[in-house]
Amino acid sequence: SGSPTFERGPSRDLWYYLNAVKRRWWLVVSTALIGLAAGWIIEQRRVDTFTAEVLLQVQNEDPLTGMRPGLFDLGSHLDILRDRSVLGPVVDSLGIQVQVTDRQSVRTRLFSDVSTDHSVPRRRYSIEKVDTEAVLLADDGSVLHRGPLTDMIEGPGFRLRIAEPVLLDEPVEFRVVDYDDAVDRLYRRLEIEQGTGIDVIRIRFSHPDPEGAAAVVNTVARSYQDHRARSARQSASRTRLAIADQLVELTDSLRAVENLVLDYQQGAQLMDPEIEGNALLASFMQAETELQVLRFDEGLLESLAIGVQNDGGAESFQQLLALGQGLVPAGPALI
Repeated sequence: SGSPTFERGPSRDLWYYLNAVKRRWWLVVSTALIGLAAGWIIEQRRVDTFTAEVLLQVQNEDPLTGMRPGLFDLGSHLDILRDRSVLGPVVDSLGIQVQVTDRQSVRTRLFSDVSTDHSVPRRRYSIEKVDTEAVLLADDGSVLHRGPLTDMIEGPGFRLRIAEPVLLDEPVEFRVVDYDDAVDRLYRRLEIEQGTGIDVIRIRFSHPDPEGAAAVVNTVARSYQDHRARSARQSASRTRLAIADQLVELTDSLRAVENLVLDYQQGAQLMDPEIEGNALLASFMQAETELQVLRFDEGLLESLAIGVQNDGGAESFQQLLALGQGLVPAGPALI
């Protein structure tokens, strides 16, 4: 007869694992405690992020051409929103070069009236309250400013004020970065995309400070509108200059034709009509016609010049394009 064999069933496997856990209980407990501690630390350090959004509707018609924007035109608006000429004023207006490192969620409530030089040196600082005074410290511990909590705090290349002194019960750490870094950081964190429709742009910004996030998207939208207004004024100025130049040329041509007609009239009195005949009559009629056209063009240009001055160039320039580009040949280049 052979030797007996034993098969390991489910109950035997369970006892095997229980005995293994019993022998190494300290390892199981320590692993669980480490996991709980790590989770607690991560939760304590986790910072909620808030996303602010603004919908910007671009003009249904271009202010100069009167044409509705297509997808390509909307892309140009998106590029303008990401341009430094739009983002730079946002950095200046909100003082984004000053960045709170440890209490980002209350940055707007901490600092107000922030202004920074573009060439400010990069460095870390802290502000703490000592009795009724605010003390600005450099990263090496040196005191850079000491004064009442409500006074303007001045550091190397930057100025700011404590908005809510009660928040200074705990020291605040912050850093100051240069202008280019601040603009690049804003560029990377902004979400700018087409919204619902070919004339809607969505602007989003996420930050632990909800008030700061809302301020960013609203300021970007205003900076874009200011940029468009400046561009329209510059286009109107170029249009006025072009019309003025063309008006001078037209006036010169008008005077030349008037002189031609006058010379003809004076010469016709000395000549025998039968000699010149139909040729003189045809020349006279052609000169008269040209004179009338030039006078009409002169009046039209004067009206356009007045219109550009009054309405910024939009409606008058549309009229110019509708009537023809002959009056101002450089017109399309001004758009």
